[in-house]
Amino acid sequence: MKEGIIWVGTDDGNIQLSTDGGESWTNCAPNIKELPSGAWVPQVVVSETNAEEAWVVVNNYRQNDYAPYLFHTTDLGKKWTRVVGEDHVEGYVLSFAQDPEEPKLQFLGTEHGLWVSIDRGVQWTKWTVGYPTVPTMDMVIHPREHDLVIGTFGRSAYIIDDIRPLRALAREYDQIISSDIHAFEPPVAYLADTKNSPGYYFSGDAYYEGENRPWGARISYFVKVDEEAGEEKKDSVCIRVMDQDMNLVRTLESVPENGLNRSIWYLDRKGVRVSFSEKSDSKQNRESGGGGTVLPGMYKLQISYKGDTTLSSIEVQADPRRKYDLAGMKLKQDQTDKLIESLTALNESLSSVRKCKESYKLVSKLAGEELSEDLKEATDSMKEEMDRITKLVFRDESIQGIYYPSDALYVRMGGTYGITGASNPLTENQLQKLEQYISLANETIVMIDHFLENEWNNYKELVSAEEISLIE
Repeated sequence: MKEGIIWVGTDDGNIQLSTDGGESWTNCAPNIKELPSGAWVPQVVVSETNAEEAWVVVNNYRQNDYAPYLFHTTDLGKKWTRVVGEDHVEGYVLSFAQDPEEPKLQFLGTEHGLWVSIDRGVQWTKWTVGYPTVPTMDMVIHPREHDLVIGTFGRSAYIIDDIRPLRALAREYDQIISSDIHAFEPPVAYLADTKNSPGYYFSGDAYYEGENRPWGARISYFVKVDEEAGEEKKDSVCIRVMDQDMNLVRTLESVPENGLNRSIWYLDRKGVRVSFSEKSDSKQNRESGGGGTVLPGMYKLQISYKGDTTLSSIEVQADPRRKYDLAGMKLKQDQTDKLIESLTALNESLSSVRKCKESYKLVSKLAGEELSEDLKEATDSMKEEMDRITKLVFRDESIQGIYYPSDALYVRMGGTYGITGASNPLTENQLQKLEQYISLANETIVMIDHFLENEWNNYKELVSAEEISLIE
């Protein structure tokens, strides 16, 4: 902005301009053809890149005129154009903001919500994601965080995090929409240390508190979705996070909406999801759960959709407010990797037990009375053995309510995430527990392997001898 230029909007329809620091004034209102007489002028917004460019917010609802008015000049008020009318937005205009880095990106606040333009105000789209239809009184773009901060009437303040993807759309719209998916450069992600604020530890459903920015990495991308395909035919977006050596760190999947999307990576590595359910669970077929936070550094992002793949990268930094023990956290990763390896093998063994149980039940059901006496006796013995193993390794789902028998495997293994997900180097007690978990997992695996190699193989041979090829 140029020194000495002062704009003033009044509550009686005047728009005063001084170019000499207030020594003299010119009323620009007569130059605006569509300006209602006696309207309020709550805002004059001056461009940060052109000293002669300004936008004037006008509303006239006090005189029962609810039309939207926003006027634009590029020559210090000599000539004006009306930017919005009733065919562009809903509600009278209350506020306006132009992005200081990308002039084509503009925001408009009205009595009925927030509107966004990426083409200098030619077309406007109502912003509805996470923002209500509410009087949008004022807006400012944070220069460091690149966030749009909004003040409303009656609904407190809102923040739209990181508008840089919108800047990119304003600059390169045609290029971005030419492919099925486009990834935007994500902001730096921090391994932030957080804690509960003073007061209520859990707010419940009756205590209001504002929403914080999501913890972790914000990954934004643009997707072209075939909306005519219907919900059931929607493809998923797959995000693969890899280290600098292209080792897979984490996999994320989500069903996108048409247009701009954002996924959150909680800065965790791939872990293992051990299911102690006796019945086969759909979760077992999904990608494993998180396995503790990653180390600071650069990570690659491979984002795929419908056969199209786009690449990006993201930097993860330690919390700058605290001292980060990099050597200790590297050691912690090596230690917990051993536990994750044991848990992965345990999960595979439990899956084998489920298959065995389903198979012997299927033999009894389909063969019926045709079973020989030897096979009937072997099947009864198998049932007893399977019941014994089931009681040892699976949760008893016939019991309702809270049930944690001290000898049950799922109870004895219940604290593993406290080890793999630890945000600090492991303590001596945690190291002892880690060794206990590894030992218990390995003992269970040995027990199941012994069953598979002996009792189960013998049973399979008996079934095969009777030409019942129903089990693995």
